[in-house]
Amino acid sequence: MKLRSQLVIVSLITLTLPWLGVQYVRELDGHLRNGQVEALNATAKAVAARFASDSHLLAQQRHYAVPVGAIGLYVHKLSRPMILDGYDEDWQSLNLNLQHLDNSRSVPKTTTGSTKMIAGVRANIQNATQGQILQLFFKVEDGDIRYHNPTLPSPLFADHLRLQLVGPQESKRTLLVYASGPGSLQVSRALKDGTLQREFGVSGNLVEWQYGYQIELHLPLNWANQAFGIEIFDVNNYPGAGHPTSDNLGINGELPPLLIQSDKLTRELTIFQREGVRLRLTTPQARLVAESGALDTELSAQLASRHGLLTWLFNRILGAESLPELDTPETTGLIETPEISAALLNLATTTPRDTSSHALSSVAIGKPSSGWYRLGKQRVVRVAVPVIDKANNNQVVALVIADQSADSLAQLAGSALYRLLTYSLVTTTAVGVLLLLYASWLSLRIRKLSRAAQGAISDRGQLVESFPVFSSEDEIGDLSRSYAQLLKRLQEYTQYLRTLASKLSHELRTPLAIVQSSLYNLEYESLSDEAKAYAQRANEGSQRLQSILNAMSSASRVEQAIDAAELETVSCEQLLTNLVAAYADTYTKVRFELVLQPPSGDFTLQASADLLVQMLDKLVDNAVDFSEPGNLVTIILENQPHKQLWHVHNDGPPLPAQMQSQLFDSLVSVRASGASQHLGLGLYIVRLIAEFHGGKVTASNAPEGGVTFTVDLPTNTKARNLNS
Repeated sequence: MKLRSQLVIVSLITLTLPWLGVQYVRELDGHLRNGQVEALNATAKAVAARFASDSHLLAQQRHYAVPVGAIGLYVHKLSRPMILDGYDEDWQSLNLNLQHLDNSRSVPKTTTGSTKMIAGVRANIQNATQGQILQLFFKVEDGDIRYHNPTLPSPLFADHLRLQLVGPQESKRTLLVYASGPGSLQVSRALKDGTLQREFGVSGNLVEWQYGYQIELHLPLNWANQAFGIEIFDVNNYPGAGHPTSDNLGINGELPPLLIQSDKLTRELTIFQREGVRLRLTTPQARLVAESGALDTELSAQLASRHGLLTWLFNRILGAESLPELDTPETTGLIETPEISAALLNLATTTPRDTSSHALSSVAIGKPSSGWYRLGKQRVVRVAVPVIDKANNNQVVALVIADQSADSLAQLAGSALYRLLTYSLVTTTAVGVLLLLYASWLSLRIRKLSRAAQGAISDRGQLVESFPVFSSEDEIGDLSRSYAQLLKRLQEYTQYLRTLASKLSHELRTPLAIVQSSLYNLEYESLSDEAKAYAQRANEGSQRLQSILNAMSSASRVEQAIDAAELETVSCEQLLTNLVAAYADTYTKVRFELVLQPPSGDFTLQASADLLVQMLDKLVDNAVDFSEPGNLVTIILENQPHKQLWHVHNDGPPLPAQMQSQLFDSLVSVRASGASQHLGLGLYIVRLIAEFHGGKVTASNAPEGGVTFTVDLPTNTKARNLNS
């Protein structure tokens, strides 16, 4: 890991300061939220106790009890009347949810023959009021509409609706709604004697749609303010019979109430209203029947405009983004959050403390349940408390739901928390920037030292003469000085090794000459056959030793000659033509061929002709040594832009893969062990000459067999010193 990364990680330790601040913020927010929940619980419990202790209020709440299996139709309040035309465009603009009528009790009639049987119809309904008018819209799916035929004895033989209405003092009405075709509806009231009487207090229209028909009705609200039942009859299933296809009745035909917000219950809720708190009363099925108060949305806007980014950061810290969205019952009349079911499950009986001589008697109050939600950009807490009728087996008759925005908590803790976060962020940022700058400065020094260490040895293995030394007194300065001292000692030792060959060659020549002269004189002495064999072996060994000394001296002289060489314009085509002819005369066991690519052109080169000849001599000598008698040695001169390539190819055995990168080092050879007089200096000299001309030499196995040596020489170059 880089030093900068390490220091960045170390600097992250300073994040513990804002982390502690964040934990403090969360703890404080948690305590404030718990306090707000407890306060809202107390309000909801007080409302529930009030609604559970008043018999008139309990009766009003019991009125909304829906019989088992029935569907209580929820009625929305509108500010304008709907157009009575049977079409649903104006209803769709309100975005009210369709309420589905039940058809689980309908049993399709089985028929025989070719008549296609329709199992039943599906019906949806939307309800609304405007003033004292109840407006109904039915959307019925019916594949075969049967209109009323005046020649038939009764409208019961046509598709029709039966409305059962219960008004004040439990006055009951049963209305039949039918039509002779698209257009105005006919409404008849069923009398006690079974006859029908035309009812003019109800108006409506019927239109057909793709899968059935639509009915829109207007009737007085007070006719059905106690109970409202709907039955839809399809004569295709039950001709002339009294079995509905869809209805909203209970299991025993009980009529459900019309679920509409009560002005009386709303006035009672208003007594407990306080700023920023919204109180709602619902049926046990969570249908809204009373509402008072509203959430404070202005405070949220003020906080957002006042603090901006910090408000967003505050909300992110508290995890507000993960809160679910609060439901909006405006289009459904239904409040759907987990607190509703939780409040119904967690019932408990408590006794309010007597606060006066007129204290309430023991009242059954449900255990509250709460949850947090998001409404737009503000957090909202919701509390639900059931209202229990103690006199009726502790039956739940209603639910009190209280909502309050949590932005008031942000106002209480905002200023202190914002300052804490600001100071923490500023401190962390400043420390982080300083550590990053310091890490960059250290990293820059270390990278400079690393680059100098990497370049201390050139590509040719030469040690550089200069190494940066830092004057600083820290550990990096000490390291640079230690590197410089080590490099200086290596230069001295390398120089000693470079001159060791010439020194050994000079020192060994005199004793070797004495040995050779002694062996020469020994040939003229009378020796036994066994002594003559020993003398012959000693003479051969001295000759090999002489060859080694000559090779070492030759390499040393070549290095000196390279250092003293001067560049000139050389015609490589003419030079190679003469050399190939000389090689053909010298090495008679192999054949030679010169190839020019392209066949004609300017093959001049800025180089030292003597060194080029010496370089090619070594390559040709190497190629001949690895060639069988009669083999072809090919010399190729290739012109390329700004450079020349000299190729020497022989048909000898391929090079070992592990030796191709070391072949041009000093004292490296791939010849058989018997050829000990070859020290591996020839190709090393080739590399020195190529590098002197600014080029390079490579060796590779040719695809067609054999080995190719390639010297890459730039056309124009400046001579390079071997020690550079």
